Amino acid sequence: MTKLEPYLKQAWAQKKKAALEADLAKSLTDIIDKPDSSYVSAALRTDIVNASSNVTKKKANLAASDKAWHQYDQFFTGSKDLMKVLEAIKFSPAELKAMIGQESGDLMISSSKLNTGAYQGIAQMGEKEAKEVGGKPADRKDPEKAILMAAKVLKNKITALGLTPDKCPSTDDYKKIALAAYNKGQGTLKNAMARAKKLGRNQFTWSELIKGDKKSPLYLAIKDTWKSSADAMFSEVKDYVDRIFMRL
Repeated sequence: MTKLEPYLKQAWAQKKKAALEADLAKSLTDIIDKPDSSYVSAALRTDIVNASSNVTKKKANLAASDKAWHQYDQFFTGSKDLMKVLEAIKFSPAELKAMIGQESGDLMISSSKLNTGAYQGIAQMGEKEAKEVGGKPADRKDPEKAILMAAKVLKNKITALGLTPDKCPSTDDYKKIALAAYNKGQGTLKNAMARAKKLGRNQFTWSELIKGDKKSPLYLAIKDTWKSSADAMFSEVKDYVDRIFMRL
């Protein structure tokens, strides 16, 4: 070993240290835009770039979701007619929005997909229901009209069930039964409530309607209408109610 070798090794180590410190001091933008020193692993740099790209995409998706979720806010709060209906059934604009959000994939499903089939629009309403609340089938495709009609349909189902907050052990029970009626129809819920009463249960308690799985009042009521798909329908309505409450 020559006398110069220790000094050369020390100089190389200092150069490496300086280069690594410079790399560590970079911002994320610099890391992505500017090459690293040869002392940084190429695989590590690739991981950082890919992670940054994924974060950027997720932020864009989140922004798009947020924009979609709020796109009809003025229709949920700016209508006196809607407020009158909601006040009558003791539902808030946020609760109605959560229900419609469940029907429309948080308001992100495209119109082309929502406006096909028997149930259409952001409230996924049938022609019969639209007509029952004074609307036209085409009104289901108009978000402003559909929101008001959905509130009226919900009110009709609550009335048909003889459902009121004071009859239920809790406000949640009242609203869960009402939401289930929107999803599966007041006839199915009326059947389930009658079965619960016959069993000596409180027919105005949501948990009493679904307790017992395939022997529950709601499952048996669903089976009366949808024999071959009762399992799926029962799971769907429970999930429907739960997901709406998760949005609140």
